[in-house]
Amino acid sequence: MGKVVYLSGAVSEAYSTNALDYIRRFGGEITSVAQAAKISAGAIAGAMAEENTAYGFGDIALD
Repeated sequence: MGKVVYLSGAVSEAYSTNALDYIRRFGGEITSVAQAAKISAGAIAGAMAEENTAYGFGDIALD
């Protein structure tokens, strides 16, 4: 399987650099979950970028 690119060129206007960096850090996990769940890695990455942009939590642990 080739390198997975999460449409960063298409979404660079919609999502912050922080959100795109956030999903890049989890590339392997995104790919594994996508294969196990039989859904696209782009869908998972997009949802993660959306949540990161909307709420800006990053790696902050919440109670």
